[in-house]
Amino acid sequence: MITTQALATIPNGLREPLIAEYQSIVQNYSEHRWSPSELSGGKFCEIVFTILDGHAKGTYAASPSKPGDFVGACRKLEQYKHVPRSFQVLIPRLLPALFELRNNRGVGHAGGDVDPNHMDATLALTSCNWVLCELVGVPQHATQRGTVAR
Repeated sequence: MITTQALATIPNGLREPLIAEYQSIVQNYSEHRWSPSELSGGKFCEIVFTILDGHAKGTYAASPSKPGDFVGACRKLEQYKHVPRSFQVLIPRLLPALFELRNNRGVGHAGGDVDPNHMDATLALTSCNWVLCELVGVPQHATQRGTVAR
């Protein structure tokens, strides 16, 4: 698969969930299933965070996980000056906003301000498209520094 080849520098335990969640976002969006599309956007954020964190620290987790304080953990990624700027600033600042769609807009929990809708799902899809392109576009030598934790 072309996507797998393009993301070959990301360890398999993170690459496969990333691709699966992205495909879920795209499929649900194309079927006008806004809530599942936005829910997958939140999971996508957790996977991407795990990838960025592993890249910055030089050791990748074997599988994705969500930090207890997602926003704070994303902010901490800004301290890593040795990573590409999109990994240090751009993506870590986008992830909390995308994660917010899942948590507080009637997607992941009852009682959100807004019901899942086309515009929120479009934001989720477009944001995930951009993040995935950034992960592909970072020079291979930059992502090959990390190792996989066992």
